[in-house]
Amino acid sequence: MKVTPEILAAIDGAIEHYGNITQFAKHLGIAHSTILFWKSGKTANISGQLWINKLRHELRPFMHSVSDRSRFTLREDSMPYASEQPFRSNKAPLVTFSQIADFDPTIESPSTFAANLGGKSVLFAREVKSGYFALELDESAKCGTFPFGTVFLVASGEYAQNGDTVVARLRDTGEIVIRHYLREENRVKLSPVNGNGRTYEWEARDNSSHIVWMYPVIEINLDLSAYRWVRDRLVAK
Repeated sequence: MKVTPEILAAIDGAIEHYGNITQFAKHLGIAHSTILFWKSGKTANISGQLWINKLRHELRPFMHSVSDRSRFTLREDSMPYASEQPFRSNKAPLVTFSQIADFDPTIESPSTFAANLGGKSVLFAREVKSGYFALELDESAKCGTFPFGTVFLVASGEYAQNGDTVVARLRDTGEIVIRHYLREENRVKLSPVNGNGRTYEWEARDNSSHIVWMYPVIEINLDLSAYRWVRDRLVAK
């Protein structure tokens, strides 16, 4: 952040408010020489962290207290910081368990399939990478104690690691399940995430005989305000 005349005027106002440079510096937790260097022009810039975390907040009242507000407005040089914080997408296209039953992995990716359903999307806390999609639990599936409306962020295009939570479509029944993925030597096991449900197990070389597709689940989105706990289960209010 450049030390502009507007900022210098606000610094003078803050110094007057706190009594002197030493007291203002002590309040900020910096050396008083730092403020002297700003005022003398020896230091032409204020570090980004100091400006964002401390100085901007402290100077704001004094920026507003200047009579000519059109001249003394709080401005920030945003371009240097923009390059350090690239745009992050946090939305994923949404598909329900019943809809994903029609997905064919030989034709398209599940994220493309979800995006083509009508444009619905869900926000997540983490970055949503290309190929990820949101999968909503509806009445067509039973996933232990997860209530209807639970949304899973699925990392399609990535391989499940040992111990991951996964969503998979079983070949023999066509059922779509949420399970823990475990591999012990040459055996693959899909076990319930909460101990409630069937465990599936087979030889690793026979994967294609048991599952149509399988992807890791990396985040769970649930509006807890719409549910309450009853005997260790979430039920709709």
